[in-house]
Amino acid sequence: MKNKSLIGAAILFTIASALWLLNQHSPGMIAPHVVQVIHWAAICALCLYGIKKRSLTAWIFISMVVGASMGNDWPAVGPGCRTVSLIFLRLVKTLIAPLMFAMVVQGIAQHSDLKKTGRMGLKAIIYFEIVTTIAIFIG
Repeated sequence: MKNKSLIGAAILFTIASALWLLNQHSPGMIAPHVVQVIHWAAICALCLYGIKKRSLTAWIFISMVVGASMGNDWPAVGPGCRTVSLIFLRLVKTLIAPLMFAMVVQGIAQHSDLKKTGRMGLKAIIYFEIVTTIAIFIG
């Protein structure tokens, strides 16, 4: 049952994409509002999948799709959401440092061998640098 809404969303996205491409090739053949309605119906089906799935990863993906679609369909809404985005970014910055500190302290406290702790710290630093570099390129 969980996958039916995902399959429905994929089918609706495919139909919306095909109609959009057809409309780009032959302008005026299909009303742009029809494509937009099908596109947002697919997003609603994707949200239904997220509600049934209850997975953080699924909701992150759904939020990315909804954000990209809103930015594409209604670009004037973005500047109005600046306050919310600034609050979100400040909350993330406030949480990252204590969370990282707590994780490091817990990791050191759980290891009795200092040599293993040093190796684990080196691996953590390398992993952190690689993931941060990838995030910078994506951002």
